[in-house]
Amino acid sequence: MDHETLEHFGLERDPFVWAELFESGDVKALRRQLRALVADRGWLSVIGTPGSGKTFALEHLLAELDVHYCELLCAERSRMSAGLIDEALMYGVGDEPIRRSREARRRQMRRVLGEASRQKPVLLKIDESTHVRPNVWSEVKLIRDTLRYGTDPKNHRRQDPRPLFSVLMVGWPSLADRIRRSSELRPRIQLFEMKGLTRAEVSDYVVHLGLASAVPKRVRDAIADRARRPLLVNERVQVGLTNAWLRGASTLRVEDIALNDADVFLLAQQHGISQADVVKATGLSKGTVSQVWNGKEAGETSKNKVLSHLTEKLADLRAQEDDRQEAVA
Repeated sequence: MDHETLEHFGLERDPFVWAELFESGDVKALRRQLRALVADRGWLSVIGTPGSGKTFALEHLLAELDVHYCELLCAERSRMSAGLIDEALMYGVGDEPIRRSREARRRQMRRVLGEASRQKPVLLKIDESTHVRPNVWSEVKLIRDTLRYGTDPKNHRRQDPRPLFSVLMVGWPSLADRIRRSSELRPRIQLFEMKGLTRAEVSDYVVHLGLASAVPKRVRDAIADRARRPLLVNERVQVGLTNAWLRGASTLRVEDIALNDADVFLLAQQHGISQADVVKATGLSKGTVSQVWNGKEAGETSKNKVLSHLTEKLADLRAQEDDRQEAVA
């Protein structure tokens, strides 16, 4: 947000940049999943559409865990090799030079990861996993299945059967489809989907951002009708704050959060404006208004005429509501 908007609403800092983690149902469930992942040395895939809050939630929740944190930093996931998995694991637990020979490197990994896992759990995180090639997942499975270290804590006469590290993958919903289609991966990977905020959580989330006075409850409810993913809620609120600032208001109106034509039509319906009203006011035919209202091609002139009328009508209704509120006050 720009400085002028922040100053207009009395905000000392950008609430979207400095926000603390909101304890939504998704976040609480993900925290439980991550703790179980580490305790069981499992394999978890966190999926969600862009804007669902995966990255932000994981940044905070992973910081709560006392683990050796190994992360792949290379950007080109589609070209990722098994060797990069080895490097991420080794660099995540220490700085010992990595052996070049694959056999020597794997024996080295068994010792280094084994010793590290005795101190605290080892967690490998692979973000943007949607584009990782299947042979890389097969290699991760192989490493987990073959590298063992020490004796079983429950029976010292046999080898410890647990993998040396947990795996956390993060990606889009299509990643879940790939996992379900794989007989090799499906039994081994647990899926967790970030579904977004509930209607009630959208309102609580805006309050959590410190914007309760600027964004009234009716506007928060209107946002919930249009967006449930945190980043999309942020977008609506930011647009609304900017629009309110431009008209010199300290609180948002429902129309301030409109992003497109569809929002205008939805607002019209919510205010009891019908297509018949538009036909009467504009002189356009019923068929033309219906086409514009339903997003079909009806000509730019007709579209602008309908939208212009609705915008003016909504503004008039809002002015009448403001007058009533002032009269009551």
